[in-house]
Order: sequence, then structure tokens, then C-alpha cells
Amino acid sequence: MRISPVFIPHLRKGGTDLWVDAAMCAMMTHNDTCSISACIAFVAMLWDLLDMGTAPDPHWWLERYVEVAEDLEDGTVYTPRGGRFREYSGPAWRYVEEKVLWAYRQDLPVSAACNAWYSGAFLLETLPSVLDCGWCGDERQ
Repeated sequence: MRISPVFIPHLRKGGTDLWVDAAMCAMMTHNDTCSISACIAFVAMLWDLLDMGTAPDPHWWLERYVEVAEDLEDGTVYTPRGGRFREYSGPAWRYVEEKVLWAYRQDLPVSAACNAWYSGAFLLETLPSVLDCGWCGDERQ
């Protein structure tokens, strides 16, 4: 939510200052590598979407997120707070990639997927939830 307004001063020219502003906003509230990488990844995704004439392929959401976040995370190890994947330990981008792909391959309804990774307020819960919704659209209600 805090990232969308960052676009306004950058709409005409874009550029890397957009990413810098997104990182600064993320640091103000959650000075954490996962938060910073997620904010920058979503800014990159929103910027890409502004230039698209049609909706992206469903795979694009996860692929683009991982492409950006993987390069930005600093090796911090994360573990989920709940759900069925509590044994995971590693980078947030990998958790998101693995679990969204898992839900897609299982053809789980969105609610079941979110319950599997424990849908709450922690980024390891919200990131896969948002990206799974982008991936599946109306397919897996």
C-alpha cells in the first residue's frame, strides 16, 4: 500500500530513483531485507504493468517477483510463523517461489493455499498469498 504513491514523481521519466524511493519507504517502517526487496519488486512489477497493453501471462507475476527479489535479498534466513511449511529456513524469495509453485501444481483453491502457508501479516504469508492470487486469477476459486 505504501509503495503505489511512490510512483507519482516518477511517472514521466521512471529510472532507478523510483527503486531508491521504494527502498527508502520500506526502510521507514520495516528495515528488513525481505520488506525492502518486496517493495522494490512490486514497484518494478507495477512499472512493468503500466507499460503493458494487456494483462500479463499468469506465470509472469511469480517469475517477475523472483527475478527482482532474488537479486536484492542479502542472505537473511527466514522461517514461517505457522502453516504446514514451518520447517523451511532460507531466503524469502525462494520460499515464495517454492510455495506458490506448489499450490499451482496441487491445483489448490486460493483459500486452501493461503491456509497451507498460514495467511497472516508476516511477509512469508502475504507475499505468496498475493502472488498466488495474481497467478491463478479466477481459475482456482
